[in-house]
Amino acid sequence: MPKAKIAYVQNDEPDFIKKFKQKVGYKEGPTVDTKREIPNFEDDGDEDRPDNDDEKPMIVQLREGDLTAEEVEELEKSQEPAADGKIKFKKPVKRSGEETELNTSTKKKKEQKDEAKKEEKEKKDRKEKKKTGKAVKNSTLLSFNEEEEDAT
Repeated sequence: MPKAKIAYVQNDEPDFIKKFKQKVGYKEGPTVDTKREIPNFEDDGDEDRPDNDDEKPMIVQLREGDLTAEEVEELEKSQEPAADGKIKFKKPVKRSGEETELNTSTKKKKEQKDEAKKEEKEKKDRKEKKKTGKAVKNSTLLSFNEEEEDAT
């Protein structure tokens, strides 16, 4: 027995449905055939257009020596984009120790570290003193060898 091929036949819509769709303003959605089409993303063109003013990053000068908005614009004009389209990064300039300031959170962290070091030293000193003193045997402490001690 040969297998029967199944085919779908699209009939025209009845007139009353066409009229109803016109009144409502119905727009036909994508069909199976339109979903199978391969989209062309090259026509997008977003990469070539310049950024609008509201899309550019906001420049804020926090300290003296930070770039101002005018300086950033000059740098953007002077720098040419790479020929291969890749972004090139520059190494940051290291700041001297004089410029770095301790804010309140770093001061607190530093103080906490110093206190922790002092406490550790004190604990080590106490342990050393205990080692030099007599060893006191306390019978109320846990012992896993009680039966062996009782037998002897």
